[in-house]
Amino acid sequence: MNTHNSDKKAKQSVRQQKLFSEGSAEQHAPEEKKSNLIEEFKPIKAPRRKFQVSNGYLLEFDQLARILHVLLDYQESKKVSKETLEEETGFVDRQVETLVSMGAAMGLIIPNRQILSPIGLIIAKHDIFIEKKGSLEWCHYNGAGSVRRQTNSVHLI
Repeated sequence: MNTHNSDKKAKQSVRQQKLFSEGSAEQHAPEEKKSNLIEEFKPIKAPRRKFQVSNGYLLEFDQLARILHVLLDYQESKKVSKETLEEETGFVDRQVETLVSMGAAMGLIIPNRQILSPIGLIIAKHDIFIEKKGSLEWCHYNGAGSVRRQTNSVHLI
């Protein structure tokens, strides 16, 4: 009787090991077929794409408004330095870079010079927080409408 119980436990242990090692869904598949299935369903590694204009920052219109306000104050300048924007707004250099890049993508800021475009000047004077429907539509259309802008890297200051 004692031998019968130990044989029964041994068989049960072997069955459990087979279940855990083979997996319930793949239990009946031959080894060759398993490897072919795994190779067949491996995900294809596509190049990682990201919207590089934003550099990981979310667009906050109040922060963009601060940049536009400073650029409005310096509208007579031919170029506004990154350091000036950092001092006037209190933003860190990476944040200024990102906000200028987003403003440039929307057509409000001329890149590399950090001055307002003609549309940027109108929006900065009349709707600096981009609250009016027309301003918002313009910015969205320019920012999202160009494939070139979506794939470009951040505009360097």
